[in-house]
Amino acid sequence: MTANNSKRTIVLILNMFIYFYQTKIFVFGIKIDEEVCNLSFTELRCLKKINKTRFPNLPIMSNVNNLILNNKKYKDIPEFSFKNNTQLNELNLFNNSIESIYKNSLFGLSKLKVLILKSNKLKYINEFMFEYCISLNNLDLAVNRIEILKNSSFKNLFKLRSINLENNIIRIIEYDVFK
Repeated sequence: MTANNSKRTIVLILNMFIYFYQTKIFVFGIKIDEEVCNLSFTELRCLKKINKTRFPNLPIMSNVNNLILNNKKYKDIPEFSFKNNTQLNELNLFNNSIESIYKNSLFGLSKLKVLILKSNKLKYINEFMFEYCISLNNLDLAVNRIEILKNSSFKNLFKLRSINLENNIIRIIEYDVFK
């Protein structure tokens, strides 16, 4: 961190190959500054073995602000998947096969501002889906299979400023859904 304590944004992309060379961290041959990355060897070893179809059991990554888990084939997000990653500001789950997000799937993401769920297979939005995302201001649900927007779909998302619902098959929008 610089002397003026400027804020850093750390982006961790999990759809690329991570390898080690003499305790240095490389991503596609580009050296990543260990001070900026600041992940332990155990955390990186766990990430290196990420399964492409089962949602990963994420290690504690308390300093990661942006997490990209796109282009996998995840079908759901298990409950408490992000309980140890409370500093996330942006979560990108673009182009998976996510059909279900459970009540506690997003537990711990109270600082999350951007959630990208575009190009998945979501059919509905239950009233508890975004319960813990109280800071959310940008939500991308485009290119899913959402049919109904209930008046409780976006309950308690008072900071929500942008929502993308294009290319869904929305048939019913209940009264006061965006209130």
